[in-house]
Amino acid sequence: MRLRRADGLTQEEVARALGVSRVAFLRWENGQVVPRAQHLAAYSRLLTGLAAKHPEVGQEADVVSSPRSTSSP
Repeated sequence: MRLRRADGLTQEEVARALGVSRVAFLRWENGQVVPRAQHLAAYSRLLTGLAAKHPEVGQEADVVSSPRSTSSP
């Protein structure tokens, strides 16, 4: 979501570019549903491109989504 917004893209624009409905894209973005393989590859390419274009946002997203280690040495 942060990468999409950083590039000024709407859910509708991304959904249209990926060939899906806005509702389907919303569910992907919210983690409710995993895209099918064909769409997952395209979505992954989009996110990779946006992360390269907006590295500060990509790094922030990595920090937020990185799981914390609970194991001790």
